[in-house]
Amino acid sequence: MKRSTLSVVLVLSLLMPLLASAAFERPSDLLTAMTSGGKPREFSGTFYAKIDDFEPLIVSGSFDGAAEGTETANLKAKFHGTVAVASGADHLLAEATFLIYEQKLYVRIENLAWDMEDNEDAATQLESLKQLVGTWLSEDLSTLATESQSYDDVLGEYAQILQDAEVNVTADDLRAFANELIDAALSMEHRQFVGGHAYTLSLRSDAIAAVYDVLQKWLPIADPTWESTDEVDRESLEWMQEQMNDALTVRAKIDTNASGDFRYGKYYVAFDLPESGMYSALEMKVQHRPSTVYLDVPKTSENLSDKLSSLFDVSIPDDEDLDWEDEDWEDWEEDDWEDWEEEDWEDEDWTDDESTESSLPRGLAENCGTTGEDMQLLRRGACGIQRPSHRLVEEATLRLEACRLGKQCEEE
Repeated sequence: MKRSTLSVVLVLSLLMPLLASAAFERPSDLLTAMTSGGKPREFSGTFYAKIDDFEPLIVSGSFDGAAEGTETANLKAKFHGTVAVASGADHLLAEATFLIYEQKLYVRIENLAWDMEDNEDAATQLESLKQLVGTWLSEDLSTLATESQSYDDVLGEYAQILQDAEVNVTADDLRAFANELIDAALSMEHRQFVGGHAYTLSLRSDAIAAVYDVLQKWLPIADPTWESTDEVDRESLEWMQEQMNDALTVRAKIDTNASGDFRYGKYYVAFDLPESGMYSALEMKVQHRPSTVYLDVPKTSENLSDKLSSLFDVSIPDDEDLDWEDEDWEDWEEDDWEDWEEEDWEDEDWTDDESTESSLPRGLAENCGTTGEDMQLLRRGACGIQRPSHRLVEEATLRLEACRLGKQCEEE
């Protein structure tokens, strides 16, 4: 009998963690609960970026460290990072360590190497900076002292700012709005294991449309005079979503204990635009640290600002240096801008500019599709948010061809 009772207790003790419900059911609940609260955490990561331009630029590196505390007065942190940059024949490798302790920042350059045959000015600056390798430098952070604020405190402050601007929202409204935005953008999968929970977050396949719907819901609440409309073509939103799905990847894996306390997180973000020759990725790991953060603080150090000023003849501007109120802008006349003559731009032939193959300007003319530059964008569907029809492309091509043949071009 005793053996049977003992077996039941043992089995239940093993099954209870698996029978418990998930600590978090929505992405917003998980993320808002994952703030450190000042508890010790360790982190590490790697990053990579490449831009194919006239000369490909590659930036890569890694970092690791630990942090504890939420306010400047009690913050302890250490950070070690390495970065490598390559552009054409130029190469740079830098390694540094950063410490924050008792409202003071400590910096030490561990390594600095380069090959700058095509950039003598940069090589000269690096030669001066190399004098600081192995030397601890410090800067006082007491003037940047901050106080810890809870999530509710931050929401309350923003709500007050908006209310002062006659926007009818409360802190609870902002909390609900933020939660709905997070849930509209992210999907979450949950898996339970003995002793805790594992969550996987990723971008929703319909994030753009879902976020748009949240905005359509909340804007009239914040401003009763707002007229909610649905003029945006849903097909256009779907097309934008397809472009984002191809270019952007966001994933996060977060583990908690049975009580929902953070234990481990792995985050990955990648951005890829093959047509523009751009790619970047960041991977980061964060985990709970069972003990306090220990720092090997240097006993002596030199002032960071003074040292940089002596090497490069630079100084940190104060409030007086940044005072623009004495500038009399009314004295500026149109003649002051005479160097910016429209003729200098009109004489340029932009139709054969190959740079449009790898860059997309933020704004387009209303007659998008009537110039060589815009034709490149039109074929990619970049003229506004409307996906171009075959008829529109064909008409724009005919107009452009007529211009090239010397016929009169119709102005839209």
